[in-house]
Amino acid sequence: MARTTLALLLAVTACGRLDDVDFTRSATLTIPGTPGGGPSGAIGGFAPIDLGGQEALRAQGIDPNDIDSAHLRRLHLEVREGASLETWLDDLVLRARADGLPAVVVAEKHGVRALPAGTRALDLDVHGDVDLKPYLTGQSPTLGIEATGAPPASNTTVEITATIRVDVNVTGLLR
Repeated sequence: MARTTLALLLAVTACGRLDDVDFTRSATLTIPGTPGGGPSGAIGGFAPIDLGGQEALRAQGIDPNDIDSAHLRRLHLEVREGASLETWLDDLVLRARADGLPAVVVAEKHGVRALPAGTRALDLDVHGDVDLKPYLTGQSPTLGIEATGAPPASNTTVEITATIRVDVNVTGLLR
């Protein structure tokens, strides 16, 4: 038994972080267009991204009780149909939310209008130091989206994809 445990420990050490699992959630949203554009300010149409909570974790084979921590690794925004981002979007801020927890900024991008013409995809600046474990395992977890700019001239469909690295406790496997 001791040799089996030692071999497993050596394998875990040699292979890197076997206890890290990437958990991905995506949402497709349509931002209503305003012919001729509209006034600058808050842009509507960005519904929160449902993180799925404990049920989504279990569907990925992750027991919520075994999570040590969870950190946003990447947040990607891509236009699927409609106007390129720099023509209508100024700033984008995403906040993790769950019932009973304070909203916390996890990703943002400022100055989108300064990007090159035809920008249809971008990665947001991620606050990787925020531990999302209490949000993922809490009640009604979402990523709330706040956008500023001027509405696009035509309906624009975007896809937002969040990749969260979940550190799973594997000590139970070593017993």
